[in-house]
Amino acid sequence: MIRKRLFAAYLAVLFLTGCGTSLYYAEFIYPSKVYIPAELYKVGYLNRAASPGQTAPIYREGEVIDYAPGIVDRTAKKIANAIEAENESMHRYNITRVEWDIKKDAGTLKKGNELTAAQADSVCLWELVDGLIIAEGAEMQLDVRGDFEMVTVTDDRGNLVRVPEFTARSVVTLTMRWRFYDYVGKVFLDDYEETYTYTISNITYSEEEAMSLNPREVSTLDLANIAAVDYFSRIAPFWMEDFRMYYQTGNSEMYRIANELEYDGDWEKAAKGWTELTDDPDQKVAHRSRFNLAVAAEMLGNPKKAKEWLEKAEEIKETKETKKYMERLEGQILLYEVVARQLGLDEEE
Repeated sequence: MIRKRLFAAYLAVLFLTGCGTSLYYAEFIYPSKVYIPAELYKVGYLNRAASPGQTAPIYREGEVIDYAPGIVDRTAKKIANAIEAENESMHRYNITRVEWDIKKDAGTLKKGNELTAAQADSVCLWELVDGLIIAEGAEMQLDVRGDFEMVTVTDDRGNLVRVPEFTARSVVTLTMRWRFYDYVGKVFLDDYEETYTYTISNITYSEEEAMSLNPREVSTLDLANIAAVDYFSRIAPFWMEDFRMYYQTGNSEMYRIANELEYDGDWEKAAKGWTELTDDPDQKVAHRSRFNLAVAAEMLGNPKKAKEWLEKAEEIKETKETKKYMERLEGQILLYEVVARQLGLDEEE
């Protein structure tokens, strides 16, 4: 059963710089922020964050002007969907959706109203899961704001004219609390609360149209995705963008390899080309080729091999670039080991 992506970097974008070097942007894997034993694989997602009737107050200039019914519950359900989508990219867990009895009280952010360990045990036993991701509570509010300014636009005849522009903004604030229960160890491993803010803007050219926009109908899908990504990175390895520098020039062959890499992003093919240059009589070419092979090895998911190639580059010449990259690689090797343990995998798998 697949429980992870390959350790190799992915979603890479090449960005060329000067001085004979290039920066290659990619996403690299990092361990979860909270340690969850690899044995906790089959888990339930229990959404008790809000009741269907829970409302969110709507403010304008500090005064409550209305309430949005059901928006908290709908957003909490979108977060549950988004967390499952995040899990699809990593396959860290086998998630079972657990329905909370709506006749029971929904959770709140207040301490003391949490699911007890005994209740969590009962749910895990009934659902045959090893742990629970619990959406423990949620609160939301909307702040409606409006801005006005004169802008220059082109009319139907192609003339520049000044017209009023009205911007209606809904600032949606969501506070979520999650907990993670380990049924095997009989302990809550995480208790996390965070507040997220998202602004939705609508531009109109009449005050009446701006005022007619209904804050109750704002979409909270993007906000739900932000919250889901934030929490899932606490309990599962995650990907984060970074860059690596490699040498584009040295001789005509190195330049050709770099151009092809820019075009197709094929690091395996580039590595084959650089390998043939590692013992070039021109020491600069040999050094840069070995350095580039270190980058290629890391991009292909093997930082230990990358370190070996970097050490071979330093046999020719130790530079500030090799020293800086060596520090980064040693850190990545440790991170890969942690991620492998979190996923219950051999590092080289």
